[in-house]
Amino acid sequence: TGFVANVADTVGLGSYAVVLALQRVWALFDDAVLPGTLVTHGALPVALEALVFLQNVDVDALTLVALTACSIGGGALGGRVMSRVPPPAIRRIMLVAYAAMALLLVASLLQLVPVGGALLALRGASLGAACVGMFAIGALSTAGGGGGGGGRAPPPPPPPRSQQP
Repeated sequence: TGFVANVADTVGLGSYAVVLALQRVWALFDDAVLPGTLVTHGALPVALEALVFLQNVDVDALTLVALTACSIGGGALGGRVMSRVPPPAIRRIMLVAYAAMALLLVASLLQLVPVGGALLALRGASLGAACVGMFAIGALSTAGGGGGGGGRAPPPPPPPRSQQP
């Protein structure tokens, strides 16, 4: 399931949706472990994707470390909270998370919110806002809200290093 899920994530479908669909068809694991399974199913492939990305895009070190730390912090806090939540409540939380992602997808398709971009460094209020967002995404990922593709089309790739100013 991991390969299929990560291919789907790469094209913008979102790996969580694929894992959930396969779970419903094949009953691969108990729903009680669903949030943790969704987070951990892609850990190694995502680490490989990150290494490839970092070899091809010059992301500012401060931005990268800050956003990564905030996402990890959100995931750690979210994991502690979600481990105490009963499965029926987890399903409701996931429903809300997916509804929010669907609304963002529609808003992006209608060009009501910006998606994509080419910024490689953030500072000041922009970095602070991005950190808050990444903390929230990290926390929501423990409830099945996703931290990656999230059902939206991926932004266009940045230009190769040789063409960047």
